[in-house]
Amino acid sequence: MRKTRRFSRSTSVPCCGVFFLISGAPGAGKTSCLKRLRQALPNISWHDHDEIGVPPDADLVWRQRTLERWVQEALKRQDRGRSMGLTSNAPFGELLATPSFPRLSGARGIVIDVADQERVRRLRSRGAAGLACQDTLCWAAWHRMHGIDPTWEPSVIRRGAWSGMRWDRVEGLTNADARWDVTVLPTTGQPFAWVAVQLSAWVGGMPLG
Repeated sequence: MRKTRRFSRSTSVPCCGVFFLISGAPGAGKTSCLKRLRQALPNISWHDHDEIGVPPDADLVWRQRTLERWVQEALKRQDRGRSMGLTSNAPFGELLATPSFPRLSGARGIVIDVADQERVRRLRSRGAAGLACQDTLCWAAWHRMHGIDPTWEPSVIRRGAWSGMRWDRVEGLTNADARWDVTVLPTTGQPFAWVAVQLSAWVGGMPLG
């Protein structure tokens, strides 16, 4: 288990207005855990990044603009005293750079990681063989490093990025910065029910393991 910050041992869900970003490359198990999280933590508004629809030409700009749209949705929930959770391919560094991010009361991120061979098997078994490719594995490796080190290869999410992003907020950011509240959760060989339990513990500020 690789963590960039130590968790509080409080069992309560953090204060309202927290944005919980569950990220990772395709095949990590994000969507498979969503229903379980909705059942376990109904006081949080849980969503998937792509549930609003994915256009045929979806690209980096679309992902970043859509992430900003979700931040705005989170702000609406924050006004009603609720937190929001989002499963997404978008990494935490993109969340910090969205235009509306400073208005959030708080944000935490976790990267769900899984071994390459298991990721490929999952993608093939669900009929997404087109995603079972080297590009996906490279994206997964980048997510893993980004979760640990926000300075890792920033051009991956900045080259050709949406013009509305505020990259100045993440310049020089290290994993020692209080804003970088990110955990990497290895899940290889574990059932989705176990992963959902770990995610629930993470939301509640409990140690994982």
